[in-house]
Amino acid sequence: MAVGARRFALRDGTRTGHETLDHMVGTLTDAGAYARYLRGMEAFRSHAEQALARGDWSDLPVAVRPRPIAPALRDDLSALGLSPVAVAIAPLRLDSRSALLGGAYVLEGSALGARLLRQQALALGFDREHGARHLAEQTDGSSWRAFVEALDTAPDYDGQQALAAAQAMFDTARAAFRALDTLAGADG
Repeated sequence: MAVGARRFALRDGTRTGHETLDHMVGTLTDAGAYARYLRGMEAFRSHAEQALARGDWSDLPVAVRPRPIAPALRDDLSALGLSPVAVAIAPLRLDSRSALLGGAYVLEGSALGARLLRQQALALGFDREHGARHLAEQTDGSSWRAFVEALDTAPDYDGQQALAAAQAMFDTARAAFRALDTLAGADG
């Protein structure tokens, strides 16, 4: 198999869902947009990280395990005087090694996009010390290359299971933002 083939198959298979999520998140142009992003991302990451924590990682390299950032997201919310928002999201099922890899692909890959979000947060006055610790943790020392190498060499890999899990991960993120926006509309 060509180096990166699994990554590119996951990228291509999740492109539409990824683009839709990017559009939903939008550009962080002001403190309100940043607060919405934090709340939506905390709801998503808390849910996703719990699902990944329930998985059996015993025969997978440490490099493929996404670094949890939900605690840092909660700290960032608190630093801004905000609380997490409880949203109803369907459970994520990551019942196989391939599904874990597909889910991890989305979270590890998000560190790449977090670099842009970190610049937007900095422009708003949010940094590692105030309101954007999660972005600093996510982008500092990202293990994307190690992840891709482990993904490409994982034995007994089922591309269909990995893709279904990656798509479910994007579905979950979009569901978190939709639920958040629905709650905000009900409050407004």
